[in-house]
Amino acid sequence: MAKIAVRLGPARRLCFVDDDGHDPKVGDRVRVELCDSPGESLGAVVAIDASQMLFGRPATTTGRVVSVEP
Repeated sequence: MAKIAVRLGPARRLCFVDDDGHDPKVGDRVRVELCDSPGESLGAVVAIDASQMLFGRPATTTGRVVSVEP
């Protein structure tokens, strides 16, 4: 699994999540499930995709991508 960064809202900080086999790109809308709220999926926008994470890998992730919205 690759790591990506998503933003849950316009003024919210970035959350680093596993892409869970999906291949979202910057600007894609995704549904994410965060570790602190299992079973609940939240809408987010990809801010940094896996191809941009080559040199800046976060130590831990806070959730995973459930789906990429069309």
